[in-house]
Amino acid sequence: MITREADYAARAVAYLSSKEDSGEPISTINLSESMDIPYRFLRKIIKTLVDEGIVISKRGKGGGLSLTRPAKDISLLDVINAVDSRGIALNFCLKEGNTCDRKCQCKINTELAEVQKIVNEKLSNIKFNNLS
Repeated sequence: MITREADYAARAVAYLSSKEDSGEPISTINLSESMDIPYRFLRKIIKTLVDEGIVISKRGKGGGLSLTRPAKDISLLDVINAVDSRGIALNFCLKEGNTCDRKCQCKINTELAEVQKIVNEKLSNIKFNNLS
């Protein structure tokens, strides 16, 4: 399940993508109001997106938010993984770094791993230039 934070992050990046051609940074307040995202929560999400290298935040006159790279180079999977360390894992055992003693002989893991691969590939192919 996509968390509320990941949903808001995706909406924020989609909005910034839609304004990409203007070349003007977008204020956090404008983004909050336009995408109906609570301002305080958006600030936390933006900090994470800045830390993960997806968004640039400039302060002061003429400042605001913009993307670090073209929207065509940012996938939905990038944004989800940036704000939610759990990402879109179908099961605990499929998340990188998690171990399970039964993983090698577990047919459920094998099947879920195939589905997980498809989900990750699909999300990687959804680029924000197509969502704005």
